[in-house]
Amino acid sequence: MAGVCRPGTGGGSTGVGGVVTPADPLGAELDPLTALAKSTAKAAHWTAQPLGKVVGNRDAVDLTNASFLKQYAIIFAASTILLVL
Repeated sequence: MAGVCRPGTGGGSTGVGGVVTPADPLGAELDPLTALAKSTAKAAHWTAQPLGKVVGNRDAVDLTNASFLKQYAIIFAASTILLVL
């Protein structure tokens, strides 16, 4: 037990200033923050792929379409009225 606190013994590695850091008993695979970060990255990648396809298709919205312009005018008028109120 006394050898654990000495640098270079006890299965840990020497950190900054000669402080012994303990060995990782769980491994990186079972670390909850690492698992959360990996899952978040996978979810972001999964979400970004379909969004990239939609944004890449630039001719999907026809800004000269009469029905689109009518809807845009209604939304613009409603937002202007709400802003004034």
